[in-house]
Amino acid sequence: MLKQLLIDKLNHIFRPKSTFETAYSLHKFDGKLRKLIIAELEKIDVAVRTQTAYISEKCS
Repeated sequence: MLKQLLIDKLNHIFRPKSTFETAYSLHKFDGKLRKLIIAELEKIDVAVRTQTAYISEKCS
């Protein structure tokens, strides 16, 4: 797990050796990870809805 860059969020105190580049890299990584997760969740959503429709039609 990645360490947070802030030691004290209330007073905006950063960890020693924190850089803008590190923060930006984490931001980019987070965006890419979020897109991957959402894409996979959409596949699961479609599969569940398809099965639900199939089962409800079959039982009717």
